[in-house]
Amino acid sequence: MLDKVSLKKYKELEENSNMKELLFDILSHDLLNPAGIAMNFVELLNEKELDGESREFTRIIGRNIDKIIELINDIKTFSKCLSMKNLDTREINIEKVWENVIDELEPIIRKKKIKVKLESEKCIITGSMIIKEVFVNLLSNALKYSGPDTNIEVITKENHRNCYIEVRDEGSGIEDKYKESIFERFTRGDKQGVRGSGLGLAIVKSIVEMHQGKVWVEDNIPRGSIFKVILPKNEHAKESKSSPRISQHNSSRNG
Repeated sequence: MLDKVSLKKYKELEENSNMKELLFDILSHDLLNPAGIAMNFVELLNEKELDGESREFTRIIGRNIDKIIELINDIKTFSKCLSMKNLDTREINIEKVWENVIDELEPIIRKKKIKVKLESEKCIITGSMIIKEVFVNLLSNALKYSGPDTNIEVITKENHRNCYIEVRDEGSGIEDKYKESIFERFTRGDKQGVRGSGLGLAIVKSIVEMHQGKVWVEDNIPRGSIFKVILPKNEHAKESKSSPRISQHNSSRNG
C-alpha cells in the first residue's frame, strides 16, 4: 500500500498531468481558431488580382500560418501520446489504414507530382487507431523532402510474429549523425528551408514504442531514405497466404 506521503505525491503528479492536458487544450483551441480565421482571409486575398509583390507577401503569410497550424496539431498529438496511460486496443488492418492515409494526402501527392506506390500484404495487429498518426507522419515526411516527379514506395510485409513497414523516398537522405536524433523532439536533421515542427518523427517513435515496436531509418541506395517500422502482430492472427497488392497514386489519378 502507498503511505500518506507517497499517496499525496501521486495525487499531485496526477493533478499536474491533468492541468497540462487542460493547458494544451486551451492553447490549441485559442490558437487554432485565430490561425484558421487568418488563413481564410489569406485565401480571400489570393482570389483577388494582386501585383507580384502583394502576392508574394500573401504567400509568405499563408506559409507561416500553415506552419503555426501544423505545430499546434503536432503538439496536440504529442501531448496526447504523453498522457495516454492505456491504449484503447482493437484489431487493425494495416493495409486499410495505409490506403486511408494515402487518400487523405492525395492533394499533396498531386501538387508535388510524386508517385506513391503501395505494395502491401494484409497484416492485422492489436493496437490503437492512433497508429494511423505514425503512417501520416512517415508519408508526410517523405513527401516533404521529395522533389517533383520522384517516387515513394510504401511496403508492408508480415510473418507469424510481426508486421514490417517500409517507407522509401528519393529525397536528399539523412546524414548518419542525425539518424538517431531526428526521432527526438524539435530535431529536423539540418534540413534548411524545409517547413516542419520537428515533432513528427518524435510522435512516430512515441506511438510505435507504445505498441512495443521499433522504428529507425536507413539509406535508400542510390538516393533517399528508408524509414522502417516493426509492429508486433495480433497473437491470434494467422499469417496471410495471399500475394501482396500493389496500388499506385500519382498526379494523374482521377478522383
